[in-house]
Amino acid sequence: MLFRSVSERSSDTIANRRQHSMPSIPWLRGTFHIPESFWRRYQYLDLYPLDGGASFIVDEFVGTRDDGEVTEKLMSGELLSKWGTPGDMDWTRHGQTRNLELYMWLHRWYCLPPVARMYFLEHDEAHAEMVFGILTDWHRKMECPSTRDEVVALEEKALEFDYKFQRGLLPSLDVHVPWEWYDFQPAYRLLVLLISTYLLQGSAALTRHADVLLGWIAAHANSILWVTQHTGYKYGNHHTLRMMVMYLAGTLVEHANAETWRETALKMQTRHIGEDFFEDGMYRESLPGYAPFVITHFREVLLSAVANGRKIPDIFEETLGRALGMLKAMVMPDGFLPVINDGPRVNITAMIDLIEHYYPSGNERPKTFHANKASGFPVFRDARNYLIFDANDAQGSHVQAGKLGFILWRDREPFIIEGGCCNYDDPDFQPYFRRGWAHSTLLVDGEEDAIWKSFWVWQERAHPVITDYAEDDRPYVAASSDGFKRMDIAFARRIDHPDGDSFTITDSIVNGSGTMRTFTFRFIVAQDDVEADDKKNEVRINGK
Repeated sequence: MLFRSVSERSSDTIANRRQHSMPSIPWLRGTFHIPESFWRRYQYLDLYPLDGGASFIVDEFVGTRDDGEVTEKLMSGELLSKWGTPGDMDWTRHGQTRNLELYMWLHRWYCLPPVARMYFLEHDEAHAEMVFGILTDWHRKMECPSTRDEVVALEEKALEFDYKFQRGLLPSLDVHVPWEWYDFQPAYRLLVLLISTYLLQGSAALTRHADVLLGWIAAHANSILWVTQHTGYKYGNHHTLRMMVMYLAGTLVEHANAETWRETALKMQTRHIGEDFFEDGMYRESLPGYAPFVITHFREVLLSAVANGRKIPDIFEETLGRALGMLKAMVMPDGFLPVINDGPRVNITAMIDLIEHYYPSGNERPKTFHANKASGFPVFRDARNYLIFDANDAQGSHVQAGKLGFILWRDREPFIIEGGCCNYDDPDFQPYFRRGWAHSTLLVDGEEDAIWKSFWVWQERAHPVITDYAEDDRPYVAASSDGFKRMDIAFARRIDHPDGDSFTITDSIVNGSGTMRTFTFRFIVAQDDVEADDKKNEVRINGK
């Protein structure tokens, strides 16, 4: 078991650990669960991993994940120059659908926590003033619903737009995105408000804005509550984010609705954690690059409850233990998670350190082969090799084509790779990165194992399944895919690891139609040394 049981943890491990409470603001009643030492050691985005869309925007538009550099760019005016100057912004400029991820980055205030953290480290009042200057400007200029009816009306408008967008029914990509109070946006803003409250303690700006800040927090938490009461439970990482922040608000803030926020969120999040993960620890949307982002949504509830002496179901601890074990099994030799399906490369060091700060796991040795039959992500690893196989039947809209592909590292160097993913606003996102040509897999007559429908929707896609595996000293895994059933083609792949120097990939193709076909095997090789033996029908790809 990854986590020690509650009875095995000494009170000194958790209860006596130094935490930073929030005593200076009268409406704060809770303890923030991330210790000061972690705020000093890690950047903000280490502690709060991003979703894929925001991650790409940060890397391409912001150009840095260093809090000091982000703060410098914001204070100089460079970072937000597309929209004006901080404190006097045109918040709806560049709000066309074609810029959706960039627009959402702006309205989720991703640029503010780094500045708040720099105040925490340096106590420069200018940093606190910058945060509240931007917050005040946003609330002055953006529509802020104050009643349940207003929130529900905005939600219905956004849902209609979302439906049309996903199915390619919008008249153009130049129409405005009416999502400022929809879904992910108010949830992430609420997280920013709560974190900023913690990090800006001691500042004159926080003291001066305390009353209005409580109003902003309540408006965001209530908007999430009212939408939840209107629409009910929803599958997916956006909803788990909403429940996470509503739980945090209900734990940390003194407000008439705080208990309703907290209990509503806990009820929903308990259902999520019971249904959203495979037995092997991967969450069902099956995006390794999103896994730290999603796990954070449950981590925050668990650790906040522990830090504030609140009881939550044991399933949070049990499931997060499996999820963390899955991440450790999947992590590549460079410390990052692989990019399979949509999403970014993510380093998980801070996530592991923070959870193990509360729940020491000991020095368990990773297995050399993780079958991961439930999620379809088998992993081979030993002193020289790392291989992960994509036999995953993902749920949700972020699945890519090109199943039964794989990633192979040798001696800490990438060898056979996947194409990965790019910014969702990028015109190459759909034509290449989501398609079969970006993966080490099979094409039939130049066609992939899926049929495109609209921006996020496949009309048809592959549903792989692991058919056999062995976990002994000569491990192997076999999987089949129905991705070419429209052509009456059956595709199966087996990966053997007979010794420490080689992998054997055996592909089986059954052409039920008898029609002449061209089968193209896609191997994206980082170290190009390929030999073909036509007589043996073999291809040998040699590494170091």
